[in-house]
Amino acid sequence: MDKQILNWEILGIVFLSLVGSLFHSLFDITGKFLPLAVFLPVNESVWEHLKLTYTPGIIYFIIEYKYLKDEMNNFLFAKALYFTISPLTIMGGFYLHKLITGSSNLIYDISLFVVAVALGQYVSYKILISKELSKNLDILSLVIIISWGALYALFTFLPPYLAPFYDTSKGLFGIPP
Repeated sequence: MDKQILNWEILGIVFLSLVGSLFHSLFDITGKFLPLAVFLPVNESVWEHLKLTYTPGIIYFIIEYKYLKDEMNNFLFAKALYFTISPLTIMGGFYLHKLITGSSNLIYDISLFVVAVALGQYVSYKILISKELSKNLDILSLVIIISWGALYALFTFLPPYLAPFYDTSKGLFGIPP
């Protein structure tokens, strides 16, 4: 069973990386269709790029749950960790790189995205194969997963005037005109 779960988590890395990459410019491609702003990056800020781990993650969460719900332990907790570790890895890695080099680099940023997804999936795998934890974690885990989504939605329309929310390429916060 551990091998089947490992295969699903590895497939998840591929799925999340590819779908996340495809979603990168989808908001612009759809003519800036406003309802999609909640799910897709609306600008080039670091914060908006974190949606590339969340929206595909929710899709994969549903698929994986459908097929493996009876085969794994701690599913909600494992996925709450994915939804937390992946964006925090991107934020930390982006700002560490910028601090060291003074600039950003597209190849580095794409690699960082894939590494963040892989790290999130690895931690998820380790939790999925561990002994069953308290069911009380399920409620906390759902709160974490939903909170991430709520923050992405809220800060899309009401971004704080802080560096992670600033699109340096367009010189703006939030949805471009």
